Amino acid sequence: MRAYVIEARARANRPVNDAISPAESRRREQAVNFARASVGLEGFKPSAEAEAGARQFIKGEIQLADLFVKVKPDAEQAHSR
Repeated sequence: MRAYVIEARARANRPVNDAISPAESRRREQAVNFARASVGLEGFKPSAEAEAGARQFIKGEIQLADLFVKVKPDAEQAHSR
């Protein structure tokens, strides 16, 4: 996963929706699957919004930097209790 992040940063200056190769699409899908597994092991489930973003990332419609985690205010308060 770390190698993927390093490679993604190197390609960050490429325009969004630049045609990605099948190999790049597979690498992106593997990274997303790894993230899903990691989140699942923590006992969480990705939101529909996160899944939609993951599909866009795999297709090359958005870059890695465009994916981010939002903490809902009520979830943050519940965690601090």
